[in-house]
Parts: sequence; structure tokens; C-alpha cells
Amino acid sequence: MLSRLENRQQSIVRQRISVRELLAPVFADAKFEADSEHKQLSLAELSDSHFLYIDPQVVASACDNLLRNAIKYANQHIEVSLQWIDTIMLLSISDDGPGVAEHELAHLKEPFYRVGSARSRDSGGTGLGLAIANKAIAAHNGELVLQNNPQGGLVATIKLPTT
Repeated sequence: MLSRLENRQQSIVRQRISVRELLAPVFADAKFEADSEHKQLSLAELSDSHFLYIDPQVVASACDNLLRNAIKYANQHIEVSLQWIDTIMLLSISDDGPGVAEHELAHLKEPFYRVGSARSRDSGGTGLGLAIANKAIAAHNGELVLQNNPQGGLVATIKLPTT
């Protein structure tokens, strides 16, 4: 998928979809996974009154990837917030994990990049998830912003235009 997105060979089939229809299944899967790992997942309220014009499969996959990362690296708690600023949707996923060294933040969206503590084969992952999520969001004229939470952990924010 990363290669197809980078080479603009991934067809983006946009459709109008409510935020609830897009995210409810993603949230349900994440809740199940968090519960199975004995972690608390606080989810944003979903509305049928907000819509996006996106490829639901591609954006849902990006959201799912970010949630799975947050669950994996959280100590105990993951919080998902959703807000609207003018014609931009902001979906933020915060965890209470170790966060990332400031000098590594800029590299997290690069293909195959893994933070030093996640480099072992035992930790799983290939270092492609964030790169794919980044390209998927960019294909929708959006942006993926990764930053450390001042209280600890990482915050991944998806910014997507609503039109």
C-alpha cells in the first residue's frame, strides 16, 4: 500500500461518509484490543452530523494503525478526541507510554524507521505503519502530526479537510 500511495497508484475512491459510520467500527475493534491488553481506552463521541469526503477504507486503515500503535505503547491509558475547526477535522490519539525522543519524532513517518527501543525483532512491526498512515492521510489533502505529550506519551493527530 505504501508503494502504491507513494507512486499515486492507489486509487482513492472518495465518498461522503459520516464520522460515526467511518469510525464506529474502528473504535469497536480498538476497544476490544485495549480490553484484551487490560488497558483503558477513552473514545470521543461520534456524530452523524459531521461528514468527510474520503476513501473510507484508506482513512479507516490509517486510524486503525494509529490506535493499534497507541494501545501497543501505552502503559495503561489511551484517549481519543475529536474536534472540528472550521472545515478541518482533528482526530487526536494520545497514549501514556514512554513517548519518543525529540530527535526521533521527525523520522517516525519514514518507511522502515523504528525508534531505538522498538528495533528488536521480538517487538514486532516493520516500521511501515506510520509511513502508510501518513501517505494515506496526505492522499486526502490532510496531515498526520506526531508530538510528545507534555504529560508523557505520544499524541498522533490526523487533520483532514471536510470538503
